[in-house]
Amino acid sequence: MKDRIKKIIQTQMQVNKALGKATAATANIGQLYVSDEEDEDDDVNNGNLRQMNNAASADEENKQVNLSEHLMEDQEVYVHGGPKFHTEYVKIIDKSRRAYSFSLDSTKAFEMSLKKPRNGCGDRCTRFRAILYAIWLLIFKHHGRAPGKNGLYAIFFCFSLCVALDLVLVCSMINHLTGPISNVFSVGIPFLFVYPLIAVLAPLYGMIGCIAGSADCLRTYSMMNSTCVMVNYPATLTVMWYLNDEPVYICVVALLYLIKIPLSFFGSKVRNHLENPGYIENEAKFRELSDRTAD
Repeated sequence: MKDRIKKIIQTQMQVNKALGKATAATANIGQLYVSDEEDEDDDVNNGNLRQMNNAASADEENKQVNLSEHLMEDQEVYVHGGPKFHTEYVKIIDKSRRAYSFSLDSTKAFEMSLKKPRNGCGDRCTRFRAILYAIWLLIFKHHGRAPGKNGLYAIFFCFSLCVALDLVLVCSMINHLTGPISNVFSVGIPFLFVYPLIAVLAPLYGMIGCIAGSADCLRTYSMMNSTCVMVNYPATLTVMWYLNDEPVYICVVALLYLIKIPLSFFGSKVRNHLENPGYIENEAKFRELSDRTAD
């Protein structure tokens, strides 16, 4: 009985909102005498109505999906993966969000994203981190194109000179560590054993790469140099400053630190030449073609 009275009150409130108090009173008097079986029938009918409403909403969603797919544009894309290079046609609903697109919509969206103000703390931290990483790449991880015909031998000479100077400085530092031998257990720990023997193996890899003309050895040499710059040399300088070591050998480690900058610059060009020795001939051919088309 209490449940029936609650249902009556709820229906009266709904009807009062829709039709008014007078009509609601006349419409809902008979519900006081409704039996439990009729309540169960009402529950079944309400469940059927809910299922019908859900099915109708699902049909509307399917229509909207089909409509949106109908409005999509077919765009040819290049698929590089798989056993064979091929192209496929895909449907894209928004051209402004497409990667590597040069349409007007994507260009406008890109301009709007660039104009968006980025003055928050997180944006400044990201910008500062990007500046540091860019400086690191330019100084110690240089990626240059292969040299042309004119400056090829000069780059080879400068790179071999830097490798020889790097080897001489490392030999001088080893002489300092072995005389007296107690330096191995003080300054030698960060220089030799932080990354084990990497400071000694790096110039040896560079010498082997120069003699054999191996791009892989020179690439390994560059990776070792960047590791020494990040870890070994700063730790060695800190320990030498703390122990009040001889200023001459502090300058030797500083020179080892600075010599890695020209090594990175000239080494990238030498590696690119060894990996692509036909770059000079291809560049000359392209220049001839460009001159012919310009004339």
